[in-house]
Amino acid sequence: MSRWRASLVVLRPGGMLVGTDSLDSPSFRELHVGDICNVVNPLTLESRLRAAGFDEVSLTVWSIGVKFVARVSCMDRVSTGEHR
Repeated sequence: MSRWRASLVVLRPGGMLVGTDSLDSPSFRELHVGDICNVVNPLTLESRLRAAGFDEVSLTVWSIGVKFVARVSCMDRVSTGEHR
């Protein structure tokens, strides 16, 4: 299960996943020497969120980072019986 799909499972119908991440760069990698660094690729993020089951996906990319907002569809969760 992808991290995006796992996030979908814990959100209520109509809930939102909101996040930010830095863009990959040599200086960013230098800050993370010795730790786990999984940078989100903004070029594939929207399609990955939609494939996980989110809709109304919005991305804002600027020179050093990305912000994303993705809403859980009320209808899809109710029809699949996954709602709480």
